[in-house]
Amino acid sequence: MVRNRKAASLAKGIFAALPTAFDQAGNVDEKALCFLVRNLLQKGVEGFYVGGSTGECFLLSEAERKEVLEIVLDAAEGKVPVIAHVGAMSTIVAVSLAQHAAACGASAVSATPPFYFSYNLDKIYSYYADIAEASGLPVLVYNIPAFSGRNFGHNEIDRLLDIPGVAGLKHTSMNLYELERIRVKNPDKILFSGYDEVFLPALVSGADGMIGSTVNLMPELFLDIKKLFILGDIAAAQKLQAKVNSVIEALAGGLFPRRLNMRLALPGCPAANAESHFFQFLAKRWN
Repeated sequence: MVRNRKAASLAKGIFAALPTAFDQAGNVDEKALCFLVRNLLQKGVEGFYVGGSTGECFLLSEAERKEVLEIVLDAAEGKVPVIAHVGAMSTIVAVSLAQHAAACGASAVSATPPFYFSYNLDKIYSYYADIAEASGLPVLVYNIPAFSGRNFGHNEIDRLLDIPGVAGLKHTSMNLYELERIRVKNPDKILFSGYDEVFLPALVSGADGMIGSTVNLMPELFLDIKKLFILGDIAAAQKLQAKVNSVIEALAGGLFPRRLNMRLALPGCPAANAESHFFQFLAKRWN
């Protein structure tokens, strides 16, 4: 249900890329998701990224993606920015999700490039332009070459950042040279790092903040890394980044959203029983 909500303005900072919690019947678990959002707000998280890779976007129906966004917006109560990921293979679906996000009170939208079919840069440009025009919200290009199959060079990113309404970039890539070049050429754009394990190096390369999966597990560490970086205490920040990376190394292996949901089995957190659509299907078919 679309309702009027107060939207926080898009800002820089530490954003949690939220997982999607499901109940035992395979439905979106509103209680668990609200618990997680409110817990992260108490810990100082500065924004939420909804329906992205961590949220298993491409395993959800369009209706489920809209439902999850509305739940998060209600739980966040306009206290921090909420970015809705609307990427899809179809521009029609992406535009529908973007218009819904605008109507619901999201702060911004983000989108992976369309994938599977080989689109040239002109087609991809039109895709982002259509999303920006339809939503009227700031748009973040979601650069994630490992999964999108599209490895943009910084010159291609520069062109996409010139689209009216495109406010910045979520750079989920280990190529920090590209990030640094993008920053130099686009000083007024918002640049988020998307790989938690290189957050500190990304800050050095020009990132304004991060959108990360493991922010759900250890938000304080990322907030402290940012504070120490601003203060110029890089040595202390490096020690915290090493702690982060030890956790990420322990999580490595298997399909990440499920392992993240399992790790969220903290006292009092109903997300402990969360299970992805993919694994629910496997359980029903083979167990």
